[in-house]
Amino acid sequence: MRLPRRAEDIAGTVSVVSETDIKHQVVMDLEDIVRYQPGISVTRSPRGGNQGFTIRGIGGVRVLNLIDGIRSIDNYFENGRDFFETEDLKSVEIIRGPASALYGADALGGVVLFKTRDPKDYLAGGDAGFLGLNLGGDLSRDEQKATLIAAQKFGSVEMLAQYTHRDFSERKIEGGVDLDPLDSQSDNFLGKLVWNISEAQRLKLTAESFREKIDSELDSEETDCAGQSRCTPVFEATGRDEKERYRVSLDHGWQLGGLLADTLDSKIYWQKTDGIQTTEQRRRGFSLPSAPFGTEVLRISEFEFNQEVRGGEIMLVKALDLAGARHTLVYGVSYEQLETERPRNRCEHNPLTGEQSCSIVASPRGEPEVFPNKTFPDTEATRIGIYVQDEIVLGGSGLTLIPALRYDRHKLDTDDSDVVDVSEFGGPVKPFSEGEVSFNFGLVYSVTD
Repeated sequence: MRLPRRAEDIAGTVSVVSETDIKHQVVMDLEDIVRYQPGISVTRSPRGGNQGFTIRGIGGVRVLNLIDGIRSIDNYFENGRDFFETEDLKSVEIIRGPASALYGADALGGVVLFKTRDPKDYLAGGDAGFLGLNLGGDLSRDEQKATLIAAQKFGSVEMLAQYTHRDFSERKIEGGVDLDPLDSQSDNFLGKLVWNISEAQRLKLTAESFREKIDSELDSEETDCAGQSRCTPVFEATGRDEKERYRVSLDHGWQLGGLLADTLDSKIYWQKTDGIQTTEQRRRGFSLPSAPFGTEVLRISEFEFNQEVRGGEIMLVKALDLAGARHTLVYGVSYEQLETERPRNRCEHNPLTGEQSCSIVASPRGEPEVFPNKTFPDTEATRIGIYVQDEIVLGGSGLTLIPALRYDRHKLDTDDSDVVDVSEFGGPVKPFSEGEVSFNFGLVYSVTD
């Protein structure tokens, strides 16, 4: 991959969900993208939404998601990975199977490449401007969606502004099963500024923001504990989940035609994602000093997951004839730095007396858990990758060999401040720095033209 090829000419299995497919299949979320793709599914959390793709039984952190070449947010429990708008997508390419040699060690199970729309996708036939409104809906979750699009061309400069608003509720499921009721809305903005410097050079600036708010009634957490001796009753529970993602990236494409490279593509980017889950429970609690054996309290929990990413990549392509074979070399380097934190806070208070405690115990005489705290340390991770691939066409034999090699270096620095004791889960968390080599070999044989 990384070279433009037909799907049938790739050593491996690659599926392409095209712009036409996205329109005709009325894609509304991640599940719709792979609805007709065998061997691929989307896992869901009742509260966290879409958790990511599973390809041939492999999912989680072993499947890499890239949006315009930039890694999507890491997934943590019910935080979800759907921090983007499907209305912005031009196409989706899905690589089934390992692609670590070109994309990094987290592409063991496969890669999902999302490509967003450019101004030229709306400025067809030489049009200087475009203004549009797209409306859509989904009865299965009472969803309404509206997208306003504006594109304009001024000489060598093209501009795009696209805004999408959604309102939706919980999904309706047949068979007498009801999900927790929820009321949700999201807003997404995608802006692009493209400067066609010359026939050989192009510069593209992208700005994107995504915000989502979900209010839910957590009926599934309510328990009356009738006849149960070791049960703590929860009389009422509600939740509010808020997600935000901001991205700025600058891409440069250059048709060099030089000795070391025919083309050079580079990008630098910054991305910040914040998520917070707030849960309010009216329940029996044992944390207040005045009622150590239990009283009705209001427990408020606020769990966050925040991540900031800065990175860049340079990729070069060079085609040459050598020893009777046609070689197309792809080589480059990538750098990425991530800062991640998971702050947690939980307090119980008596609405009548105003008494409050943030030292939470689960049962009378139980061991307290003091909040605020963290279940894993603040981390700063650095990823460096160097890769090379050679696509070798052996004359007119119909045989193409594709060897690829990559070296990854991962470094992790940790800050253990406010971290609870996690020794029972395998020991203390330590900084580390490790490097590994990934190798991949593909073969394509064309029996006939």
